[in-house]
Amino acid sequence: SNELAWADASLINQHPYTKGWVVRLQPDRDDWREGLLEGVDAPAVYRENFGRWGVAECVHCLGAEV
Repeated sequence: SNELAWADASLINQHPYTKGWVVRLQPDRDDWREGLLEGVDAPAVYRENFGRWGVAECVHCLGAEV
């Protein structure tokens, strides 16, 4: 488990991809990545969704601005 997140739960919302992780998973199949976005493709999809949802910016994830 992530002792930093247990000590400061705000890390889960503010830094979910770095300091605020909760669990780490190890898939037992090789095809688990199908349908997931990686790297430079993800911000464009976030921007599109933010526009559709009327969200001006990501306010929860520090360092993950799109």
